[in-house]
Amino acid sequence: MKYFIAFLFALLSFQTSFATTANFKGALGLETTRIHDYKRAKPSGTAFAYGSGSEEVAGLNDNAEIQTFIFRLNPELIINDHVTVFSELSSGHSRGGNVGGRNNTANKIGNFGGKFYQSAPSATDTIHINQAYMDIYADIATFKVGRFSKHWGLGAVINKGSETMDRYISRYDGVEGNFSIGKLFITPYWSKTDGTNHHLSGSIRDMGVSVLYDDTSKDMKLGLLWSERKSGGSSGAMTQLDGTTAPPNLLPVQVKESSIRMFDFFYKKDWKNFGLGLEVPYLDGDGATNIYGATGSSTGVQSISVILESYYNINSKFKLDFKAGYISGDDSSKEFTAMYLHNNYKIAELMFNYNLHAVADQRFDVHNAAITNSTYAKLGLSYKRGLWNWKLGLLWAKANETAEASKQAWNHDLGYGYIAAANQDSDLGYEADLGFDYQWNPNLLLSGFLSYYAVGDYYAFTNTGSKLDTKNQLGGGLKLGLSF
Repeated sequence: MKYFIAFLFALLSFQTSFATTANFKGALGLETTRIHDYKRAKPSGTAFAYGSGSEEVAGLNDNAEIQTFIFRLNPELIINDHVTVFSELSSGHSRGGNVGGRNNTANKIGNFGGKFYQSAPSATDTIHINQAYMDIYADIATFKVGRFSKHWGLGAVINKGSETMDRYISRYDGVEGNFSIGKLFITPYWSKTDGTNHHLSGSIRDMGVSVLYDDTSKDMKLGLLWSERKSGGSSGAMTQLDGTTAPPNLLPVQVKESSIRMFDFFYKKDWKNFGLGLEVPYLDGDGATNIYGATGSSTGVQSISVILESYYNINSKFKLDFKAGYISGDDSSKEFTAMYLHNNYKIAELMFNYNLHAVADQRFDVHNAAITNSTYAKLGLSYKRGLWNWKLGLLWAKANETAEASKQAWNHDLGYGYIAAANQDSDLGYEADLGFDYQWNPNLLLSGFLSYYAVGDYYAFTNTGSKLDTKNQLGGGLKLGLSF
């Protein structure tokens, strides 16, 4: 790895000798967040154990201080009029690390969780090559060859992570062609992901095509993406994000062979003062083996989400936003029905935003959290004046699927199945956010927030018949992001 990086910088240093043009782009971000009562409840008083089904969060203290950084470098080489080389280098698992502590790593505990379209680099690399591909410009199309990121729709499932504070990307190793016919863009692709060896059974193969109608004169986009992701029987990436083995106290979800198809509908339209965006991803498949931890068992996959985003410009200073969504959870039927949105897709400052198990357990990544198993609605109001943008938001959410006594259930935060011994409430709670953005200069953005999360009784569940005493969260933080 170090020799590759040295070669890359040497190549850039002697760019005139190669008659190329080199550009450096990238991002550097710093975040500090404090959450009071991060565990959402008083401890149960019994020894905490992963795999028990409980929603309890381990830890000795009540408060959390999360301080992390983001750093990514995007060297770009323009070889000639027909070929450009793009790349991205970053440190840590999620494009950064912890300030004053160990670098972020992929989850070494916690299971697959149904993230069929997630991908993450190995936890063992110091420097990650997130992207390294060629753009080849031909008469009939533009081709990407190598390791590249993709984005589709609102970024709810496939997200390229282009924002300064985005920590994850949807990564593909393969080839993609972008064919344009007037306002119609057809993009077929083929890739492999996180292979453990060179056998066909040791990799994830992905093929698909997107068709997008983009009418810029009417500010309208309409499209559909279809893809099929096949996992071989020896693929570790479909077991855990970094392919490590789960500890003995938590059964690993050995997904092994599977064939998952996704249909993702997307629509976006902007009028003079109003805009609407809609994304509907649907997963369907079979052959997902051992997803509930039982050796040799097999189940189908069928899940759906509906994500809505809209805004209304009241005047030049005030803007209303409305977001709503239905993200399916697992109903523990014959098919696995839970869906997990992309880690970059966030709707609040506290709810769904952090993996709280990572506060006290370094085997988790604190940012590896996704919206799942919820129906939510959020109303926001923003006021912009000069370089300042003040934001107010109110979010409500409930769980679509909950545990029922004596039935198979699914822990959606950690991603494993268990037999429930009690009934679970569906109330996830509500959250009020007050925040600001200060555009210090075109490349530097300072953001801050203060949030109050009224924790719902969904998180009082212990799977023993007794309930936790929930505690509401108060959080605040600052972010400084530089893009260049």
